[in-house]
Amino acid sequence: MREERVFFSCGDLRLEGLYCSGTYGRAVICHPHPKQGGSMQNNVVEAATRAMLSCGLATLRFNFRGVGASEGSFGGGVDEIEDVKAAVSLLETLFPYGPLILGGYSFEAKPALLVGSVLSSASGLVGIAPPITMMDFDFLKKCMKRILVIVGDEDLYCPLKALRRLIDPPASHVHYTVITGADHFFVDVEDRLFSSIMPFVKGDPLITPAT
Repeated sequence: MREERVFFSCGDLRLEGLYCSGTYGRAVICHPHPKQGGSMQNNVVEAATRAMLSCGLATLRFNFRGVGASEGSFGGGVDEIEDVKAAVSLLETLFPYGPLILGGYSFEAKPALLVGSVLSSASGLVGIAPPITMMDFDFLKKCMKRILVIVGDEDLYCPLKALRRLIDPPASHVHYTVITGADHFFVDVEDRLFSSIMPFVKGDPLITPAT
């Protein structure tokens, strides 16, 4: 399937994204820190998008405000919450079938997971290398939705021990995948990242992925 370029509104801003239709269910994937070169063309975002598409989900990845052809300027991670909400609204309009998975990588994992944790249509959350040493992710302690966290065992911004203190491992709704030899950027391990996401999506009882 081929992604198509789309534009959508977030307040007075016009944001840019890439959309692809699916079979049942949908996913929004958020890119890393806009001030550190993050965009929807990031290697991790592309791997996550491919994984969702391979499971039959409609996908939307997009550029946050101030990135690429998206209007506006960096909002410190606060205004970006509204960007995520606008992306979800667009996806629900373009593909109004089935539950939703929200995913985010690095800095923008927080607005993605934060929105997904309270959104009634969201059935699952995917956090890739959430920078828990730099940002507060305590809201995940109270989230009872299915959560997948993917982290490299050499990631200085998301140490595994600290992550497990944040989200109790014995909880049945929480899933961890540790990619050995990977740091925060997952360079040259994108295929392993891809393979880590698929079982979580296929295990969602609310989503019937394409076979």
